[in-house]
Amino acid sequence: MKKIIITADDYGMCHPVDTAIDECIKAGLVTTTNVILNMETRNNAEMLRSRFPQISVGIHWNVTTGKPLLPTHEIPSLVNEYGEFYSIKEFKNRMQKKKISEDHLIAELRAQYNAFYELCGEPDYWNTHENSALSLRAFNIFSALAKEYGIPATRNFQRVYIDIKSVPFRRRVKEYVHRIAVDLWFGIIVKNNYVMPDARLFPFKLDSKYDTNRLFDALNLSRCKSIEIVAHPATTTDHKFFGNLSKDRVDEYEFFSKMELRELFENNGFKLINFSKINN
Repeated sequence: MKKIIITADDYGMCHPVDTAIDECIKAGLVTTTNVILNMETRNNAEMLRSRFPQISVGIHWNVTTGKPLLPTHEIPSLVNEYGEFYSIKEFKNRMQKKKISEDHLIAELRAQYNAFYELCGEPDYWNTHENSALSLRAFNIFSALAKEYGIPATRNFQRVYIDIKSVPFRRRVKEYVHRIAVDLWFGIIVKNNYVMPDARLFPFKLDSKYDTNRLFDALNLSRCKSIEIVAHPATTTDHKFFGNLSKDRVDEYEFFSKMELRELFENNGFKLINFSKINN
């Protein structure tokens, strides 16, 4: 039986996100969520484990949206003139040019870990907001700290495609090259250090995964035994940090809060699990 993890990112961002994730967990679909620590409702995460003991709870390190936990004068290379984190594009560019201090980054990540630990205890896994760890220099920093804290699992960026035939040929060629690099990086190197699913579902258009026939076909055709599906649900489109995902967040909430969907997964031969069950 193929194992499926359904992860809801961004718990603690705001009430519409937290409410949506709660409802998706109650529906039996979301099996794991991760907490973002520098946002307005992070304290909602304090009761996650007692309310939903069946899920995995991870840390969602964030250094690209909002303001840091630490005073800005302690981590000046991470923030702009307004005291906010640089955008993901700027963060990656500054990391590449070594304009972000490793010491500053580690200090903020430690502050976020400490905030998580106070609320939830030890994290079951780690990942990063807007995939900010997806450069070699950044990943090495995040990963070294995760290993120091004994965090056992992380997200795998190897891909299971659902709609790759819908993209232009040149884009598919570029994607093929990218996939080889990620397969080598995560499939050989990262998997030796962490528990993680075999891959994650990758839609070029987010609404592709709301077609259950296409979704189940993609999952069944994959050779992977465990696959993560990532969602960012919210009950409303209105929040300053939603960006281009505003409407998609509501669509994902409506899809992953359908109680009958769990039965559909099970009837199609899929077992919904959390991170602790990957190797069981």
